[in-house]
Amino acid sequence: MGRTEEETVIGTIVHVESDNGTYIIQAENGTRYAPVHLDEDYQVDGMVVGFRGVILEDDNVPESPGIPIEIHYIGTYVPPGANATLTLEKLLP
Repeated sequence: MGRTEEETVIGTIVHVESDNGTYIIQAENGTRYAPVHLDEDYQVDGMVVGFRGVILEDDNVPESPGIPIEIHYIGTYVPPGANATLTLEKLLP
């Protein structure tokens, strides 16, 4: 099925120009994640988020600009030094 990202990953939402305009999350370590269903509230180019989810290892996932991931928790992130806050919102049961 897939493996769960146990740790919260911090990254930046990036809009990728393609046929239908895709959003990916560029993690701090350089890894690019391609959320399967990114909530509209988080489809903001340049928004910094923290998230957890399940990396999909299904061959039926179409070619994407990043690692396909089903996000279960996501929230906006304010970096340290700016009264750091991160509250994850549960998206799936």
